[in-house]
Amino acid sequence: MFSLDFRSFLFKSMILLIILILFVLNITPINAQINTNLQLKMSTISETYRVGNILNLDYQVINTGADNINARLEVKVRFPNNDEHDLMPSIVWSWNNDFCCGEPQIRIGNTCEQGRYVMRYKTDYYCCKKPAKVPAPLPNCPYTDDVTIPPNADGWRGTLFTYKFRNDDNLQDGEYSITTRLKNQNGQDIVTPSVVRFGKITLPTITLTSCQEITQSGNYVLDRDLSSTTGTCLNVHDTNDVYINCNGHSITSGISDVAINTDVTINNIRNFKLNECTLKTTGGRVTALLVSYSDKGVISRNRLHATKVFKSSNIQIKDNYIETYYQQEYSSGNIIENNDVSYAQSFDPGGLIISIFGSNNKIINNRIDGRSDGDLLKQIGADDGIVLGDETEDIIQNNLIKNHYDCGIETLGFISKTQISNNNIKNNGLCGIGGWYWNSWKDNLVSQNIIEDSPHLFNFALTYGLRPRGWDTERVMPQDEYRFFKDNIFSNNKFINPKRVSNTDPTSSFFNLQYFGGLSQLSGERVLTQNELILGNNIFTNNDFGITLPAPYLKPESMIVDGGGNICSQPTEANYPLRCR
Repeated sequence: MFSLDFRSFLFKSMILLIILILFVLNITPINAQINTNLQLKMSTISETYRVGNILNLDYQVINTGADNINARLEVKVRFPNNDEHDLMPSIVWSWNNDFCCGEPQIRIGNTCEQGRYVMRYKTDYYCCKKPAKVPAPLPNCPYTDDVTIPPNADGWRGTLFTYKFRNDDNLQDGEYSITTRLKNQNGQDIVTPSVVRFGKITLPTITLTSCQEITQSGNYVLDRDLSSTTGTCLNVHDTNDVYINCNGHSITSGISDVAINTDVTINNIRNFKLNECTLKTTGGRVTALLVSYSDKGVISRNRLHATKVFKSSNIQIKDNYIETYYQQEYSSGNIIENNDVSYAQSFDPGGLIISIFGSNNKIINNRIDGRSDGDLLKQIGADDGIVLGDETEDIIQNNLIKNHYDCGIETLGFISKTQISNNNIKNNGLCGIGGWYWNSWKDNLVSQNIIEDSPHLFNFALTYGLRPRGWDTERVMPQDEYRFFKDNIFSNNKFINPKRVSNTDPTSSFFNLQYFGGLSQLSGERVLTQNELILGNNIFTNNDFGITLPAPYLKPESMIVDGGGNICSQPTEANYPLRCR
């Protein structure tokens, strides 16, 4: 039997041994999976973000020797109140050749990236590609930005997600931190975690009580009508993040039939909004709203007189009532959607929605009324509904266009890669869709439009010659080298209740792409030669031209391809290019 002293000695020795083991365990690295050949870096473009700013979370992986590693990416965000939430994790397959496209995962090290990254806060999900809140369950929102891959295998970089701060996102002001980790299948870090920190600041709310200049970011609200008798009432310029809500109040400027007076001018602004305003200026060529040299704006739920956008991009013009016209020049990526646009007697601009010298613009779901009786000779009301001039990759879709004395949609200059589809065009004095001034068309799609109560479904011709370089007012447009009517598709269009007018050619449609000479008053313009006229491969499929008027006039016949299914009157020509049924 052990003595009491020996038992005491043994007990103390065991305690010392346990303490020693704990000490050894404590100094042993907790995470022994760190791969010293890898380094993960995260970055953002700013340390402070305001409402309207966009946060991009970029990553960089530096590899000095690792190979064939599969890992899970974990991204967590800590809010100013110390709450921590996941940024929806995705799988990272790195440095192997497994197929990944089509899955919600990101691959580091080749050209295949399909990530789905969402900021989750409380019960709302914020899709990486959509600034608006979207409800659970998580939507399918693949991230599509390309991964930049250097020529060697020592590093990769890209963007994990993008988020735009909004007034209604309920995110607190203060400092945020985002921690990213690469973990193995056992949940252990394989690189040292990377942390980025940034702050959010809500814009101040400022009440406008008088006409003035605005040169500071902020949420501006009106509590009364504003009026100026000397010129522009609100002159917004040279700043970012300006949001104006009139709360139904009006803004009025001095009226002049000569000078351009505006109620509101927005110049050199990135991220802006103009909501619930009535801009009352009328008369002559006065412009109520002028936007220039600006980017990323929303103009919505307003009552506007004439509106102009100049050299501006990514502007949404939606849910407005616009009287007289909307016109944009040298502008791209703009969306004109769900507006009511109507003619006012004070001024006929030629078209109610005009887009020239731009690209990638959308004109969709608008209601456009020229308030004409549809008589070309009387020329009452507006000339055309939509006018496109020298535009490319536009979409003109689902518009109701009615009551114009010329055409529902008219084009001029070079139009390419543009879709004109599902429009309902009624009561015109000449045609549903047409173009003739410097007319040049290539790779356009015209489909499923319904034209009613017009003399022609289509009317296309060649007028004027080739324009010189810098022929436009801004001196930036290239010279015309060729005139095209090539590789266009006309499909499933329908002509209803054709209008019989004695002064128009008695045919359901008119395609006369023969050049007979003639120049405009444009300096430096020259006559088009036959070698500079490129025609061909214009496909007509399932169009209903009706049978009450003669078959479409198609010259030269060689430019037409019969895709079948076209309805038209029996042609009288022996070599007519369409088989009518």
